[in-house]
Amino acid sequence: MARSRKSSECGCMITKVNVNLDKELRQKHGTRNTSVRAGDRVKILKGKFKGTTGKIVEVDRNTGRVKIEGVENTKVNGSKVLVPIHFSNLQIRELDLKDKKRKAKLAAITAKPATPVKGEK
Repeated sequence: MARSRKSSECGCMITKVNVNLDKELRQKHGTRNTSVRAGDRVKILKGKFKGTTGKIVEVDRNTGRVKIEGVENTKVNGSKVLVPIHFSNLQIRELDLKDKKRKAKLAAITAKPATPVKGEK
């Protein structure tokens, strides 16, 4: 997977920036993950900023990294810079549904009947 991610051409990472939803959103929308966008609220699950919740400012689909409000380091000259966090270390807490296409896509997924899990009746 890492090799294919590094060798992919520009624009091929778009489908690979899916982030897990929290339990409430999973039940509401009927899906486990969705593509992350600027404006979504996320929680950082791993790393130096673990537990921090913030709003996404920028998504870099080529590197698979996201910049979040409040997640910043101080440079030697005193200025602050946003720290890029890999999308696999995030969990979506709140979706930004201003985009009509995104809202329609999630509504279509929700409308599908849930497939039963093996062993359940």
